[in-house]
Amino acid sequence: MTEFFLVIELSNGSHQSSVDLEVVKGTTLLQALHDAQLPVRKACRNGGCGVCRCRLVAGEISYGQRQPFALWDKDKAEGFILPCIATPLSDLKIDLLTLEK
Repeated sequence: MTEFFLVIELSNGSHQSSVDLEVVKGTTLLQALHDAQLPVRKACRNGGCGVCRCRLVAGEISYGQRQPFALWDKDKAEGFILPCIATPLSDLKIDLLTLEK
């Protein structure tokens, strides 16, 4: 069973912290965040609404056969991803700070 290391950056006002997780290959990032009981927004879970979007700081993801319809080209260029349909292809670092933007 292949596992990838996921570092999640979190913020609470002026305090910043990070959480480290292991994600089994094929598991969506949203599911991994949910399993770890982290504060992540979700709605459609199919890439259509963009509620769960966050920023990929480092690493590589795959959407498989799905499409991130809720992301504009500008969003993609700025590193935003949709964890509801994204699975890791490598160790990752994501920024949940951007969920409030």
